[in-house]
Amino acid sequence: MRESEALIVRECARRLLAGEALQAICADLNERGVATVTGVQWKTQTLRRMLTSPRISGQREHRGEIVGPAEWPAIITPAETARIRALLSDPSRRTNKSARRYLLVRLLRCGLCGELLVSRPTATGKRRYVCAQRPNFTGCGHMYIEADMLELFVVEAVLHRLDSPELAAVMNGAKGDPDAERAQVEIEQAQAQMDELAAAMQCVHAACESVRRRRMHDEHRTVRTMGNTLAHASECADTVQAAGTEDQKVGQR
Repeated sequence: MRESEALIVRECARRLLAGEALQAICADLNERGVATVTGVQWKTQTLRRMLTSPRISGQREHRGEIVGPAEWPAIITPAETARIRALLSDPSRRTNKSARRYLLVRLLRCGLCGELLVSRPTATGKRRYVCAQRPNFTGCGHMYIEADMLELFVVEAVLHRLDSPELAAVMNGAKGDPDAERAQVEIEQAQAQMDELAAAMQCVHAACESVRRRRMHDEHRTVRTMGNTLAHASECADTVQAAGTEDQKVGQR
């Protein structure tokens, strides 16, 4: 990285840690005519990805985790990277509070008939995608898949792709390269979708945990109720037996 680019990185990191918003920093850079390494204007997703990358603090990353020091020189300190990542991962910074409950709506097609799958939970509330065959739907009705399992698979696959050497090479492409610019736009769009997917997965996991806890509570309450009922029945049986024994004694007399 050229020293002029390193100066911009340090400036952005300093301004973010001082409390300035990503959008404001991007707007200022674009007004000053400062372009990204691929020659396009700054967007919040681009700036976020750059500042949270351990590469700028001389560290290596594998699947989202910092694994150790790198061979290239650092532009900011590892401590600054840690502060930036903690700041930008804070849920309170989110402006879009309504994450989608089904992440892949209008993205999946039936492997049997080719129609779009729709979101339709089971009677117990379990999320799933189905090929619908009812009025207003033209599917075959033979395809069902659990949403949690599928969405987790897709998220992991996208993360793996974002961490690939090929993508890193494109991100470091030459300025003015049309292919690199198109790839950069695709990367920014993928990153925005990944932010939404990650937030939605957190909501899904939280909802599943809430259901699990509620179900455990209901089961415990049912067990206690059954125990109390059995205990009461046992007491009644003992009472009846005792009364019968007493009646026999009276009759014998």
